[in-house]
Amino acid sequence: MAARGNAIPDLTNRPHGDGMTAVEAAALNVPRSNWHVCTTMPTYDLLNGDIHSITPLLIKPPLDPMYHWVKVAGHHCEDAMFLMDAYIRSHFVHIMTTKPAFVTDAIARKMAIVLGVVRAVSTGLYSLTDANLIPEETREPIYNAVKTQHNEGVMSVLPGWNGGQNNLLTISLNFTPEEQAAITAIVHCAAGVIPIQGYNLIKTGHNYLSTAEGACRKAVRPAEMAYLSGAGAWYTEDQEKIQDWLWHKSTHPVTILLKYTAAMDITISEKLRNAGSGACASRLPTFEPSLNEANIVYKLLATVAPMLDTYGGGIDTHELAEMIEVVNSYKPLVQNPPVPPCLPAKYANVITNRASAIEILDKMVKSNLNMICWAYGFYCAHTDKGPIARDTLRMSPCLKRLSNKCNSMYNEGINAYSAYEEAQAKRRATSVFVAPRFSYK
Repeated sequence: MAARGNAIPDLTNRPHGDGMTAVEAAALNVPRSNWHVCTTMPTYDLLNGDIHSITPLLIKPPLDPMYHWVKVAGHHCEDAMFLMDAYIRSHFVHIMTTKPAFVTDAIARKMAIVLGVVRAVSTGLYSLTDANLIPEETREPIYNAVKTQHNEGVMSVLPGWNGGQNNLLTISLNFTPEEQAAITAIVHCAAGVIPIQGYNLIKTGHNYLSTAEGACRKAVRPAEMAYLSGAGAWYTEDQEKIQDWLWHKSTHPVTILLKYTAAMDITISEKLRNAGSGACASRLPTFEPSLNEANIVYKLLATVAPMLDTYGGGIDTHELAEMIEVVNSYKPLVQNPPVPPCLPAKYANVITNRASAIEILDKMVKSNLNMICWAYGFYCAHTDKGPIARDTLRMSPCLKRLSNKCNSMYNEGINAYSAYEEAQAKRRATSVFVAPRFSYK
């Protein structure tokens, strides 16, 4: 094999022994396969390359063409929900002309309703354009749909349709009362599908996994209970199929960057609640595990610090807060972003994007386990004495996991609280409690 950067030798004219001649061999046309993942994968040097140049290979099976996103032409994003029937009709025609024989017409109609509703709502609420969609998972529009000045929807077939079954293009799609109830339920879920898929990608690396007790199912279950119960038998008769179409296939063609951005939007939870889809926000916003951990640690230290200040001790939370701000200033998955104003000078040549900022933040937390575990022990002893003994910090799996790595400091924190409590009872600072002062390494 040739070394990296060196040309691979051309062996076209090597001797062929008693086999075919070089001319005969050169005349053979060897076609490439029809699977193009090899032409789209990133390349880098895992042995000697820069750690920050390594990006996920993200090799995933291609989305079945039946589930491709069929575009609708002629209107602005904000009119997509008004023209929702055009999205449903587009997907119905597409599915009927691409589905395998085992997919019944009734299932194709349900699938078209789910995909059409979610894609219309997503287009309207997230202002989706072609730039937000994966080209290989989209289809050119079948219909042109516009909202007129008189607040009416007008739909027409675009020239060039070659999918056959022309009778499908203008077939009536009058929705039954059951379908109308299902559409209403799906609209509520649809508002949250993109950020929920972002959450799933951050937590599991997948758009959606149907594992019963996995993170993905836990993220969508509140929405299903709140909204899909209104769809009645229409939903329950094909529950697993509809769950897969809704939470997996519907916005699979949307770019990963948009999903990450939506999931990490600190206002996404409030926005979904205001949109009437608050049950979709039970796990939102979300961030990388290291940032989640740092946020929890900061909240713990900021809670304990004032108690130590009272007796001459303290915890310096400035550097941690500063690094969290740096991470948040970078957008996810952007390799060469501009330098944020809040980046400390000492990190100017170290932090170049969100990934490298996360790496520094993670090291900061890991190198200060003694301080964190002491503070957690102190805090747990404090909450044992009051009505807030089951608050979120005390029950945090993250803090419990960290304290197990440095149990002795956790116990020291518990013991220190007894002295603190005694000093508090005497209403004055004494040598009974000597508060430590922590700083970052």
